[in-house]
Amino acid sequence: MSRLSRGNAQLKSILSKSFMALVECKECGGQISGNAATCPNCGDVIKEPKPPFSLLDLIHKISIPVVLSLAGTMITIFTYFGSMLVTARY
Repeated sequence: MSRLSRGNAQLKSILSKSFMALVECKECGGQISGNAATCPNCGDVIKEPKPPFSLLDLIHKISIPVVLSLAGTMITIFTYFGSMLVTARY
């Protein structure tokens, strides 16, 4: 292989990886874009769609740990200051 053709092969390899990676479909074996969600040849799903972001789901995930940590903090504070009040009376 000549030096020029080796350089062309390397350039093609670099360009194909940076612009559009071709992957093989697991179902039909066809070459498809790495960004494709489905195979245009057989329709097989390549990438599962991401569920839409929901602020309500995020609030539900965060609210339980926040409520539990606040409850624990309040119990700790009331216990500490309650014991101080009891010892101050006597």
